[in-house]
This record gives sequence, structure tokens and C-alpha cells, in this order.
Amino acid sequence: VLVLLFKVEFPHNWPTFFDDLLAMVKNNTTNALIVDMFLRVMRTIDQEIVSREIPKTKQEVELCTSIKDFMRDKCLVKIVSTWYNILLQYHLVSPDLAQLTLENIKLFIGWIDINLVVNEPMLTLFFKLLSFDNLREHVMDCLYEIVNKGMNLKDKLALMKTLQLKQLIDAIPINNDENNLDFLIKTSKLVNLMGVTTLEAYQIAEHKIDSARALSDSLELLFKYINHPDDDVSSPTLPFATLYIQLLKKIQKEEAFSEQHMTHLQLFLQIIAHKLAYDDNFNFEKMDEYEEDFIVYRKELDNLFKSITQLHPGLVGTFVQGSIASLLQIPNLDQADSYQIEVTLHLLWKMGEGLQEALLQQNKDFFVNTIVILTQKNIASHHHRMVTGTYFDIVNRYSRLLSGSEVLKSSIIVSLLDQRGIRNSHPAIRAKCCDIFMRLAKSLKQEFIPMLATIVASIKDLVTFGENRSGLSLEDSLNLFEGLE
Repeated sequence: VLVLLFKVEFPHNWPTFFDDLLAMVKNNTTNALIVDMFLRVMRTIDQEIVSREIPKTKQEVELCTSIKDFMRDKCLVKIVSTWYNILLQYHLVSPDLAQLTLENIKLFIGWIDINLVVNEPMLTLFFKLLSFDNLREHVMDCLYEIVNKGMNLKDKLALMKTLQLKQLIDAIPINNDENNLDFLIKTSKLVNLMGVTTLEAYQIAEHKIDSARALSDSLELLFKYINHPDDDVSSPTLPFATLYIQLLKKIQKEEAFSEQHMTHLQLFLQIIAHKLAYDDNFNFEKMDEYEEDFIVYRKELDNLFKSITQLHPGLVGTFVQGSIASLLQIPNLDQADSYQIEVTLHLLWKMGEGLQEALLQQNKDFFVNTIVILTQKNIASHHHRMVTGTYFDIVNRYSRLLSGSEVLKSSIIVSLLDQRGIRNSHPAIRAKCCDIFMRLAKSLKQEFIPMLATIVASIKDLVTFGENRSGLSLEDSLNLFEGLE
């Protein structure tokens, strides 16, 4: 009610609103209820006057703009000073009030004079409060808003240098402590913002020199946070990583990659391979929020991997080839880590998305020989359905390279049609293999014709519209039927 009255009467009919409010706080500094009321009033002023979440008419926008202008000229120095004093007085005795104060500051940073917040006393206090577990997340929110504040790039770079964010973030322990995760997630978001900002500046000639060091610092932090064991800490940095790969694409057109660029690409590949792996908490049979979040995160990693493949297919080829070689050295794949096997196969599968047709054909021997070896290893009968499914995805993706290959007729088609494929115990594998059978039958028709009698005999009981389809859905049977046409 007070704020609605403020909105109507300030500044013309009640120009002393803030003077009155601040005097009340100053005269009652030990009264936590008065301080709490002041902070809540300021938060509500943001909601009613500043926030864009509440729709406003043109007339309301003009009114709110005039109020903000008056506050900038007459009130904000005193308001920010009061926030500072509240933080000093209450950060130990009343963390809740300190949190609400930091929330106030965060909300106002976007439109007030940045020097009211970025000054030695306030920053010294911010950095001190980072050591308090119950306040550090709120401080990190303020630092994020400071870096996110609209200004020209030259001033933004100078601001980031003043904040000494690299040294600040380096001092934060990176661990997997549950009590630390929310803070690290906010820190990761700041790292991403730093990186995106410095990348933007680096691509403008007049800012390139000034931003080079900041970009190097941001990249160092990127590799720490993108590789964090918790995906919620890792994922906020992916936009920065993606933009950096885009920068490398531009650089590649003008000059050869430096040793540092190659090191960065190698690091990305290693981290992607590490972060792609499922864990024991993943429920493959019941997709809940955790599983759905990881699938989304995995797709983002896939997109990053595809971009690197397009950027430097030779490097990716060497990396995948090395991963496959390590996999094939394992004597008994059924006793190996299923998730690591799946990642290796997944990278081989996804590599095909990033390669142009000419490169696929150029590396035909590698892909065909790898599939032959995987088939001979009978990877299709692996006990984990994700390994089996990814093997068949690989067969489907590189099927056009298999034309004329003896292993296609002798082993791959057979595996598609037996208990490893369309007769698998798991419905997801059965459905996948029925779909792949239909696709291969169309694209490799000449390879299938000599085996037609054998194929028909092996699936005739499944191509039916009755109930006896050995667990196949109607759609699965239709795919088989279409493959026989």
C-alpha cells in the first residue's frame, strides 16, 4: 500500500519520501523490524517501478521512468549508503536482513550509477561476505549483475579488471560438496558471462589487445567449471564454450591454429567424453526430472562435439580412433564399464553428424573396419541395452559405407533379425531395430535381395496384424512390412 501511494505521490506531492523513510531507518538502526520494512519497501518499489515482468501501459512507463530519473538525481546515493551500513551492522547478527539487503542491491544494479556499488568500501565488504556460507550466493548474484550491466565494452573490460574476478573465483574451492553446489552454479554462470563478454570484445579490433588477457583468464576458469562432476555446475558454461568454438572457426579462415588452440580442443574432447557418461543414478526405465535434464545436457554436449568435428575433423578422428583402440583392447567387454563403452560408441556415432560426405568417403576404411571389428566382438549382444542400441545406431549411420561388405550379409543383417535386434527382450531395442531394418532394406536393396528368402522366413511370424507379434508393436510390424516391399 505504501509503495502504491509512493507511485502516485512521488516526487511532486511527496518529494521527501525517501528522506522520511531513510530517517526512520537511521533513527532506529537497532530495530530489525524497521530495517526489514525498509528493505521490503525497496524490493516492492523495484517490482512496481523497475521490473519489466509486470505489464505497463505507455503512460505508466513514462511515470516510472520519471520516478527513476528523480531517484537517480536525488535519492540513490543515500539509499546505497544505507544498504552498505545495514550490511555492516547485520551480516553477523541477522543474516536474513543481510540477504534481503543484497537482494535489494542486485535488483537495483541494472539501472543505477555503477560507481555507487563498484567502489572500494562496497567491494571490500562484498569480498568479505563471500566467506559467509549463508550470504555468498547473494553476493555472487550482485557480482553477476555488475558484470551484466549495460555499458560499452571498453568500460566493461575495465570494470572486470577492477573486480579481479579471476583471482576471486580461483580462491573458491571446487568440490562436489552438496552444501556448496548452489554457490558453484552461480559462480559458473558468472564464469560464462565473463567469457561471453570477453569473446565479444576480443572480436572487435580496438578491444582485442585489452581483452586478450581477460579471455585467457576466462578460458582457464571455463575448463575448471565445465568439467565439474555435477552437471548443474557444468552446464551454465556451455554457451561460452560454444561461442569460443565459433571464434576458432573464424580464426581458422585466416591463420593456422596455435599450440594453445589445439590444447583447448583436446581438452574439450576429453571433457565431453568424460561428461557424456551415464551414472548409476540414471534410471533407463523411468524417465524423471533427473533423467530428462541429463538428456538435455547430453544433447548440448553432442552439439559442442559436432562443432569441434566440423572445425577439426582430423583431431576428432584421432581422438575417436584412440578411444576405439582402447575399447578393443578389453578382453571381455561384458565385464567392462558399460557406460564407458557406450560413450566410445556414442562418439563414433555422433562423429558422422559433423563430417561432410567427402570426408566420410575418404575415411570409409576406418568406419567399415571399426564396424566389422565391433560386429565380430558381438557388441550387439552386450547386456546393457544402451550399448546394444548405440551399436545399431552406428550401423544405421554408416550403412551406405557398408555396401559390398561381407560382414553386412553374414553378421549385421542377422543380428538385426535375431534376439539381439528385432527379437530383443527390450521393447526400445526391438523398435529401433525394426526401424533400422526398414531403412537399410530401402537404402541397401541390392544387398538384401539375395537374402530375401532367409529374411522372410525369419520375420514372417512378426509381420502380422494379429496379437502374436512376439512383443512387437503395430508400428514395429509395419516397419518390417515396409522393409519387405
